Amino acid sequence: MFSSAFETATACGTSEESSLAKRTADYLLIEKTNIAPADAILVFGNRFIAEQLAHGAFQLYYKGYAPRIIICGKGIYKDSEKTEAETIKRWLTSYGVPSGDITTETKSTNTYENVLNARKLPIAADLRQIIGVGHIAAARRFIMTLTKQWPEVLPMFYSVNPYGGTKVEDWQTNPEFRRKVLEEIVKIPGYISRGYICEVDIDDINNRVSSILRSQAISLKP
Repeated sequence: MFSSAFETATACGTSEESSLAKRTADYLLIEKTNIAPADAILVFGNRFIAEQLAHGAFQLYYKGYAPRIIICGKGIYKDSEKTEAETIKRWLTSYGVPSGDITTETKSTNTYENVLNARKLPIAADLRQIIGVGHIAAARRFIMTLTKQWPEVLPMFYSVNPYGGTKVEDWQTNPEFRRKVLEEIVKIPGYISRGYICEVDIDDINNRVSSILRSQAISLKP
């Protein structure tokens, strides 16, 4: 396993640790794909970073990247009685996003269910391009889930990094960041084998988005 190799390299104190850390960041920690205007922003709920997720989604909405925000997640936010989806919506409305532009899905308990349940929403039939927003450590898995479970849409992504300014290339220096990254490395092979996710080509996604942006620029020319 990749995670076992990293732990071994760390224990040995070899230069292999640095190499594996970089390869891990390049593969797993996708800060953002190329982004074009989309039909909706899809927020993968996380009760521990609800405010940060709301802020990330708001930035995209405010800049005009999508007219609607979908928020998924059943988890209860801290000690409140509100789900993570409801809590993120509360933050978004406090920033000025109209309630009518926000759809909450409050039954899903994991990423797989996030996507399956979002697909069942009445508005989902017309969605072709989505910008996902989620935790940086799980960014690739989020994109992999969208690609496998919702193949009709073009999955773009924008990550939230909650680790106090720790850059992605330094993930191994932050104990909590490191723990989350190693958890993700372990999850991915099993989820692929069970059919929850599939491997993705981020370069291909970026190229498809760039093509859309070029065509839009041409169409806007007088």
